[in-house]
Amino acid sequence: MERIMRYVAAATVVLAAIGMGCQQKKEPVEVTEQSLPRLTPTDRLASSAEQPEDEPAMPTLREAEPETTATPTEAPKPEPITHVIRKDDTLWSLAVRYLGDGHRWREIMDANADIVTDPHKLPIGGKLIIPAK
Repeated sequence: MERIMRYVAAATVVLAAIGMGCQQKKEPVEVTEQSLPRLTPTDRLASSAEQPEDEPAMPTLREAEPETTATPTEAPKPEPITHVIRKDDTLWSLAVRYLGDGHRWREIMDANADIVTDPHKLPIGGKLIIPAK
């Protein structure tokens, strides 16, 4: 696998150099099938003894960590957001911004029944609690 990756990387560099052209005038390089190394199905990865020191050895199946089966747990609920009402805020615009759907404006109104008595008149500077999605 490592040899294949090196082969592909080398071929990519050569093809990129050919495609971009060279800054200096040189003889064109001709890439032929004979100039590229042949890979056979019997090629194998180098064993850890043959592996260069600067490259980590590929893990074998025995070295790989066993899969753990996690028991399903409840995902933590997202916390509600606090929003300070500004001049042009509406329940609809806040529902679009925070909940992704303007039709959910009633959820914001219901969560803030003590502040929002009229959905058309939001008190500027008031703090709304936006329910989690």
